[in-house]
Amino acid sequence: MKKKLVWNVYVEDFNARKIKTFNVLSYSVILDKLEKLRKEYKKGLKLISSGQDYVFKHWRKNVEFNEKTLRKTSFDIKFRDEVLAEQLKSDLMYYFWSKSEWEIILTSWPPYLTSAQVEELKNLKEANKYRESVNLEIAEKIDIYDQIMNNWEPFILYIWTYFLEADFKRVK
Repeated sequence: MKKKLVWNVYVEDFNARKIKTFNVLSYSVILDKLEKLRKEYKKGLKLISSGQDYVFKHWRKNVEFNEKTLRKTSFDIKFRDEVLAEQLKSDLMYYFWSKSEWEIILTSWPPYLTSAQVEELKNLKEANKYRESVNLEIAEKIDIYDQIMNNWEPFILYIWTYFLEADFKRVK
């Protein structure tokens, strides 16, 4: 059975001028990277099962899997924590961190208003007009990377179940 990978975050739809949900795992580059990691996982599992050493080569550091490094933990846990999590974090940072098209601003509700702004709202209501600005004194700019990092452990465990499944389906 094919499993649909879905992990939604909030983004702005500039055309509709709305906040909407976006499935990060529908982003093809991330899925391609996950597929490559899954192939590496299967390759490493096969080598370790046959008693051979396995080295995952990464641009930042190499992760060695051998009898000595696997004494205290299993191949699965070491691969999940040192390869999958680190590679995914670096990819998510590259594609979604501090890029304006993936950023939204969170503010309190109702937004903090000064007395001058309250008067402005009263006048706008009487004139049947809408407010065009928000006081952003209490606001936080967040991006997709921040949203995922807020739920990092559940996200990694969710992705890890994909590695253990037989197949997956791309979500459009």
